[in-house]
Amino acid sequence: MFSMKRLLIAFLLLAVSFSVQAQNDYGGSGGFGQVVNGDGWLRPGGGNVRGGGGNGSAGKNVIKIRLDGLYQSKFGLGYERVLNRKITVGLNGFYQLPQKNTSLSEDFGLLFETVIDNFSAEKETFQGIFPADYGFQGSEINKFFIMPEVRYYFKNAPRGFFAGLYFKYRSYDYQNNLIYTDTLSTPGTPINYDFDFNVQMNTASAGLSLGIQTFLLKRVSLDLILFGIQYSSNIGGIQITTQGDQLPDFIQNDVQVGVDYLNANLPINDIFRLRDNTPELINIESRFTSPSIRFPSIRLGIRF
Repeated sequence: MFSMKRLLIAFLLLAVSFSVQAQNDYGGSGGFGQVVNGDGWLRPGGGNVRGGGGNGSAGKNVIKIRLDGLYQSKFGLGYERVLNRKITVGLNGFYQLPQKNTSLSEDFGLLFETVIDNFSAEKETFQGIFPADYGFQGSEINKFFIMPEVRYYFKNAPRGFFAGLYFKYRSYDYQNNLIYTDTLSTPGTPINYDFDFNVQMNTASAGLSLGIQTFLLKRVSLDLILFGIQYSSNIGGIQITTQGDQLPDFIQNDVQVGVDYLNANLPINDIFRLRDNTPELINIESRFTSPSIRFPSIRLGIRF
């Protein structure tokens, strides 16, 4: 079985093996300044060249692993290349291993995280809303993104504060199954519904970010994204298919009412279009553009 903990331990050991070969090259200028400038703040003093590799002595490449999200089977790798004294280019990728859930509250929490592109655990938020599973049979979420980026460092690349310009393509797919018995609509004649839900969304974003890359050792860095803003184009949809009894007219009417309500009351108007609304299939298409923020993230890097 794939183990994120083992991968992280191997990466840390590799980072240490690079670092022990480095000479003692940090001149020492105070703890806060060392962090802000990315100057190898775990290294002791000595020499005139600061940690992080002045004059390219530590190499022009940095490979990174994303730390936040590892415990939730969310795996991210990145690569950065120094072009000159101020500019770097890079490529980041992210893949979430397929997650299968059997709890309705956990399912809504993970779907919420996926939609807002966050890495925190949200299932506790929904436990009070969904104390039972209500016929929920399980779900699966798949997600990945790829993101090229150009960075401008205010001191010397690749250390210290930077501003980044990036483009990100993100895709996610969500599926679940719900079996529900309706005993209220037709008293004495229960209706058995078997629903398959599928949500797909593809997003292309362009944005700006601010962050800092500080070197713990000559070749070992922490890359922190502090904040970002982005503008996104989103294309996707929701499909609901019935495997049991067909949808009655009143549910089809409720779907239309719900779509109309959301289109009229969401901050972005008219983002849903009802393509199909039959007893066997509900197909809702979504196309919209919107601004959003880029959440903080942290990566551990090795320079070579």
